[in-house]
Amino acid sequence: MDDEVSFLWLDDELYAKGRFLVKGAIMAILEPLKMYGQEVYVNGAVEEIWKICEDWGMYVRGDLDKPLSIEYVRRDK
Repeated sequence: MDDEVSFLWLDDELYAKGRFLVKGAIMAILEPLKMYGQEVYVNGAVEEIWKICEDWGMYVRGDLDKPLSIEYVRRDK
C-alpha cells in the first residue's frame, strides 16, 4: 500500500445531504425502540453509529489507523 493516501472530499452541501439520508435511515431502523420509552438512547445511538460510519468511510479509503470501535471518550464532538 502506498504511504501517501488521498481522500475524496465532498463539498459541504453534498456531505450534509448524505449525512441527512444516512441518519434518517438509521433513525427509521431504530424507530420501534421509541415506542418503548427509549428515545433518549436512540438519539445517542444514532450519533455513535454515524461516527462509526464516518470512521468506516475513512478506513476503507486507506486510513487504517482509524479506530472502528465504540469508545465514548474518543472524540471531542
